[in-house]
Amino acid sequence: MKTFHSHVSTFMFIFSLFFFYPFVSVAVDTITPTQPLTINQTLVSHGEVFELGFFNTNNGSLYIGIWYKQIQQLTYVWVANRDTPITSSSGNLTIVDNDNMVLVNQVGTVVWSSNQPTKAVKTVAQLLDNDNFVLRPENDEKLENYIWQSFDYPTDTLLPEMKLGWDKKSGITRRLQSWKTSDDPTIGDYSFKLDTSGFPELLTLKNETRIWRTGPWNGIRFSGVQQMVGVDIMQFELHDNSDEISYKFEMVNNSIYSRLVINSFGVNQRLVWEKTTKTWRLYWSFSKDCDHVGILSRVGLGD
Repeated sequence: MKTFHSHVSTFMFIFSLFFFYPFVSVAVDTITPTQPLTINQTLVSHGEVFELGFFNTNNGSLYIGIWYKQIQQLTYVWVANRDTPITSSSGNLTIVDNDNMVLVNQVGTVVWSSNQPTKAVKTVAQLLDNDNFVLRPENDEKLENYIWQSFDYPTDTLLPEMKLGWDKKSGITRRLQSWKTSDDPTIGDYSFKLDTSGFPELLTLKNETRIWRTGPWNGIRFSGVQQMVGVDIMQFELHDNSDEISYKFEMVNNSIYSRLVINSFGVNQRLVWEKTTKTWRLYWSFSKDCDHVGILSRVGLGD
C-alpha cells in the first residue's frame, strides 16, 4: 500500500507540472522550415532572457506565448493565438512555403498564422533577447528586413523597446489589449493606445470609450503623469516624424525588468521585478477616472 501511494504521489506531481507549466526547454532560439516547434519544446533567447512555447490555461486550452526565462513566477508577456486556442492535446509551430509561420492543431488545422504575403525567400523565426519574436530572411538579421515581428502585435504588456502608436510605413497601429480574465488571454474589454489624432497622448479605452488619459506629451513626459518625473531607472521617448508616431520606454540598466500592463480590470500598472523578494512590485498604477492619475505605490527596487 505504501508503494501504491508513492506511485500516485509521483504521478500527481508529474501531472501538475505538465498541466500548469510550460514544456521542455531546448537550447535554441530559432525555428526553421525543417525544424518546427512541437508541444514538448520551447525556444530560449540567446541571452536566456525570454522563453517561447506552448502553455495551458485552467480551461485546458493551449496557447503559444512568451514568458521570462529567469523568473520562476510565470509571467506571460505575449500570446500569439489568444482568440484561437488549440483545444486538442497537441500542436506545432512551423514555417510553411518558406516564408509564413503557422500554428496547427493535432489534425493539422491552422489556428493562427503570421499571414504575410509570399516573399519567395527562405526564412527563420527567432526569439530575441528583447522579447521580439521575428520572422526574417535566413541570412539577414537587419531590423528593416524583418518580414513579421511580434512587436507589431502586442497583447497586454509593453516592454522596453516595444512601441505604441502608428507606423506610417506599414500602416500598423500598435496598442495593448487586456486579457479577458487573469487566466484567460482572450482579448478583453480594455485597451491602451497612443492617440495620434491631435497632440499625442496615451488613452485607456473600454470598448473604444475613453476612460482615462495621460494628457499630451510635453517634450519630456506626458503632462498629466507626475509619476514620470524623477524616474531614473528608465527613459521615455516619443517620436513624431515621417515614419511613425510612437511612444516607448527603455531601461537604463537592462538587468532590471519592468513592464507596463493593462489588466483585465482596465488598470494600467507599471511593475518592476524586485530581485531580493523575487516578486513583481507595483511601481505606479493609473486609475480609471478620466483626466486623473491615481498612484497606488512607488517602491524602491532593492539591490
